[in-house]
Formats: sequence, C-alpha cells, structure tokens
Amino acid sequence: MFTAPASALVPEGTLQLTVEDQTGYRTVTLTCGPTTGTHPDPAAACQALRQTDGNIEAMSKDQATTLCTLEYAPVTAAAQGFWRGRTVNFRKEFPNRCALHNETGPLFRF
Repeated sequence: MFTAPASALVPEGTLQLTVEDQTGYRTVTLTCGPTTGTHPDPAAACQALRQTDGNIEAMSKDQATTLCTLEYAPVTAAAQGFWRGRTVNFRKEFPNRCALHNETGPLFRF
C-alpha cells in the first residue's frame, strides 16, 4: 500500500482573503497545492503567490498593466493564513479597485 509522504499532505498555502469597500465586504478562501477554495480563479491566484513566494507586498508594481483613474473609492484588502510554513497577515488600503488589481493581480479579483 502506497502512503504519501507527510509533506504531500500539507498544502503549500491556505489563505482567507477579504476585500472591503463602501458597499460591504466579500471573503473567499484559497488553498494552493492542491488548488481549491471559493476563490473564482484559484489557479491564477496561486500562481501569483508562487511568483513572490507568498509575499503579497512584493506583488506591487510588478503586476501593473492597466492605467487607473484617479477616482477615490477606497478599498481595503486583507489576507490571513499561511504560505509554506510562514504566517501571512496582510492588510492594505488602496485608492480604488483598479489600483488593488494592478498591484495584486488576480489574488483579490473576486
């Protein structure tokens, strides 16, 4: 009988992601390795995390592909959980949803 090594049973990362704006908040879950959760595009979100080894702050400016208006409609993004054994505790306010998506790619697109 084959038994998977213990490391194969531990996910690469598990996060609870929240986006809050003036209309309320939305929360999804994301698990990478295996890729699952309630995130609408978990494969893309996990790939974005892998590119920065789970460092959400490092995503900023590398993802920028869209010009955003100067509209002020603040949105706060938060992530809590773990990535490859390290605790993730991220919270940042962005001037609008476009800026959020530019700086974090698909991670907070829900």
